[in-house]
Amino acid sequence: MFHRGPAPIDEALRHLIAAVAHEVGNSLVSVRTYAQLLADRLEDTELGRCCADRVAMDSRRIEVMLETLTRLASLPAPARRPVDVAAMLAGLLGNERAQMDQRHLVVREDLECAQAIALGDADQLAFAFEILLGDAIAWSPDRGEFRVTVRHQQAVGRAARALRITLFFPGSPAAIVGFAENGLGAVTAEVVVRAHGGSFAVRARGGNGEVIVDLPTPAPVRRTEGRRRRRLDQVAHRAP
Repeated sequence: MFHRGPAPIDEALRHLIAAVAHEVGNSLVSVRTYAQLLADRLEDTELGRCCADRVAMDSRRIEVMLETLTRLASLPAPARRPVDVAAMLAGLLGNERAQMDQRHLVVREDLECAQAIALGDADQLAFAFEILLGDAIAWSPDRGEFRVTVRHQQAVGRAARALRITLFFPGSPAAIVGFAENGLGAVTAEVVVRAHGGSFAVRARGGNGEVIVDLPTPAPVRRTEGRRRRRLDQVAHRAP
């Protein structure tokens, strides 16, 4: 299992990510320029068309990676507000539906968790899970099965409960290791989740990959506090 506990996004890491994205972006401009010159010279040949198509496809892939890294480096400290994780995941899975249908991937959702509320930053969590889901799809073979569940879980070593999001996706052990250690989606999600005070793990299980994310939940309102609030409300209503 690949598992690391909570940690904030380090400022030095932010600068490193931003610098790498900048340098690679500058180099990409030169690569695309000279590749286009070569394609123009060979435009009437099969080799020219193949080179142009390949450079365009890989350049776009690098651009998406750089956009992700740049956004990751610019993320501020996450907000601490209630986030409906089940609704967020349902929306993200809906956005991926066309691609999953095209590759004949079956999706099974178990998001009917009562009060599936995490404490965090809705935009940052959506950013992380969008990339995580996209990467898991990219690493999966066609005609596989996805499963996403949301459960309440007692946090390890803590009195408080956590909200556990589990993603099961098909893949060989080698692909799962590659997804966990080299996939941008897993790395990005881990950084964001740890900045929220959560935990992130990936493991191989029965011929499938399993991503386990634990996020903090809002503290429950104590009964005595609830009664006190009601009394204060009653007093306020009686006041002239």
